Amino acid sequence: MSAAKLNSRIKRLTSQLPKESATVLKHGFNESQRDKISSIILLASAEFEYFLEQCVLKRIESSYNLWRKKRQPTQTMLAIFHAGHPARRKTVIGGVNEEFNKPYSQAIEQAYRNVRKLVDDNNGINEDDTKALLTCIGVDVASLNIEITILSNFTRSRGAIAHLPDGKHKVIMTQSTNVVKSELVQSLKALECIARTVRSV
Repeated sequence: MSAAKLNSRIKRLTSQLPKESATVLKHGFNESQRDKISSIILLASAEFEYFLEQCVLKRIESSYNLWRKKRQPTQTMLAIFHAGHPARRKTVIGGVNEEFNKPYSQAIEQAYRNVRKLVDDNNGINEDDTKALLTCIGVDVASLNIEITILSNFTRSRGAIAHLPDGKHKVIMTQSTNVVKSELVQSLKALECIARTVRSV
């Protein structure tokens, strides 16, 4: 999915948010309206997560293909090699030695597969998940602390909605569509900034 398509998708979702009428401001949203707001938060979160994973995967694939076809090492490929080196998954020194005794090309192939699996197995855009995805391709996560925090704050609401019934999760965002809209726009801008950084490494 392109940034333009994601932008269009989020705009479409926000346009479907219930209006804050005088009745709503006085009595709050009814159950159907709360369900709709919660559904939009869940859908937007899924779009954000997929977009980030695809950005990282594209960078992994382009760097790996450049190395495989031209044996041209990039900073991203070095980060992939570091993050996915098979020796990192060994708990005994003998296993580590064994991995380092293998041909480096074999280790690179395994590192590539390990990092691909890390992205495939990802399950969220909280702070730890996002940092793990970005670090494996050499992104300086410290330079994106604000953007990562914005995404992480948004995903907390998604997690609460996804794991608790209506009336139990106490997500403040579901009490005001203006707040939901603001959070969605902020998260979208944060994600676009992260995506630009990913494309530049």
